[in-house]
Amino acid sequence: MNEKTGTITHLLRAFQGGDDQAFSKLIELFHPQLEEVAKACLAGDGMHDFMQTQSLVQEYFLRLSATNQLQPYDSKAFRSFAYKGMRRIVIDKARRQRARIKTVPPTEENDAMDHDPSFSDVDRLWLEQALERLDEAMPGMGVLAQLKYLGYSKVEIASILEMSPTRVVREWNKCKLFLKALLVN
Repeated sequence: MNEKTGTITHLLRAFQGGDDQAFSKLIELFHPQLEEVAKACLAGDGMHDFMQTQSLVQEYFLRLSATNQLQPYDSKAFRSFAYKGMRRIVIDKARRQRARIKTVPPTEENDAMDHDPSFSDVDRLWLEQALERLDEAMPGMGVLAQLKYLGYSKVEIASILEMSPTRVVREWNKCKLFLKALLVN
């Protein structure tokens, strides 16, 4: 274990023990990395209309500090945990937007065209449901698909999930078949 990983693991445990200073230090250490994850969560499908990268990272940290219930005990698990948390925030915002679209009647101030759901919102919600079904059918593979969706390489995914790159390719092929079957149905 390198020095930085040891520090992160120590800070995670301290935060779980109620140390608020440890949480502040975690924010400093992970902020640049979490900005990249946030950019990936928001990229490519119009989610920047709902929120900016900084606001996603800040909202994630606010929710995390409010719960004080971190489960992972190492930095790899924390990154995965952070991605899931940010993705949940984005999905929640997309759902609220879709609900608002359904409940706000068109008026002069809020023209119906301004509230028409974009295909990307539907895509993101479909993807969330598909990944949940994938994880139910093949436990643990939802995370692999999420990492692949974020653009991680097979070597990076192998490192995060602690499996060989060959196994990552094999499992990703299974995930693709499952997701394609869902898409067809």
